[in-house]
Amino acid sequence: MAGKSKRSVVTAVAAGAVLLVAVMAWTNRNYIDSYLTNDIGAPEVTAEARQVGIDAGELMPELEREFDAEPEAEAEGELKGESERELEVSPVRIAVAGDVGTGEAEAYRTAEVMDSLDQQYEFAALLLLGDNIYPEGEIDQLQEKLLDPFAPVLDGDTRLLPVLGNHDVDYGYREAQIEAFSMPGAWYSEMIGENTLFIGLDSNQADNPEQLVFLEDLLKGERPAWTIVTMHHPAFSAGHHGDEPSVQKYFVPLFEKYGVTLVLAGHDHDYQRSVPINGITYVVSGAAAYLRPAGRNEFTEVSWSTYSFVDLVVYPDRIEAQAIDHEGRAIDSFDLR
Repeated sequence: MAGKSKRSVVTAVAAGAVLLVAVMAWTNRNYIDSYLTNDIGAPEVTAEARQVGIDAGELMPELEREFDAEPEAEAEGELKGESERELEVSPVRIAVAGDVGTGEAEAYRTAEVMDSLDQQYEFAALLLLGDNIYPEGEIDQLQEKLLDPFAPVLDGDTRLLPVLGNHDVDYGYREAQIEAFSMPGAWYSEMIGENTLFIGLDSNQADNPEQLVFLEDLLKGERPAWTIVTMHHPAFSAGHHGDEPSVQKYFVPLFEKYGVTLVLAGHDHDYQRSVPINGITYVVSGAAAYLRPAGRNEFTEVSWSTYSFVDLVVYPDRIEAQAIDHEGRAIDSFDLR
């Protein structure tokens, strides 16, 4: 009887263990199922924020970027090497947005999220990638369509550096926009901080001989650590409009010959980043106020159809870049060194 009693106890314990494991497995399965269906707090991802070819659940959390600390003042008489002094230069922050000029709620939201980052570390410049005033570039709508929405970003020392899109020039407002934005011309260059050369091109006339001479003279001359080029029409795009043949024919050979770092364009209303093409990263950021479906091509690294802009932080030895959506989340992040 004692042996039988022991066997009964063992059997009961084993049965209890099996039941406990089953309950735990059922609970865990339901937890996982609930998480995957967003019933218990999984991150919500809207249909607009779905990346072509990449699981939308891989969205990065809300951006809280930390910057390298400001360099401490050197003690009197203390000398440092040139490379050390270069690395102590404060970073320069640059915002980039394309196809912004609607004056609608989406443009205001882009500016609002941009301004929230500006409060952390002020943007030195806002680069506009063309189509600054929809639908026909009417200069009397500049305040309503652009300056009012982006007033919070531009209320400090942030410089506005635009280029011209097809909607800005096709109806006869090229010269009026150049004057209103105080642009030196349809193509021009500026230094942003100590380490960044900004070049703004007019891709509406990529074959203009004067522009090509300007570009080559600038690129073959002495330049700082980083060269960033902006234009409206993208050289490489898997979006609605696709590649711009004239940009590929006239601009790209010069970019490759002289080693441009980063090329930014709009026109397609999405966000795209290419794989490095002959050493150059091409970004399309035309989704500040309008959206179209995003595509993919053999050169595509990242592709999103979601309202967004680009946040660049330039150090002497690297560029840290992120694309930020309307929820303040980073939908893409990359470094250039």
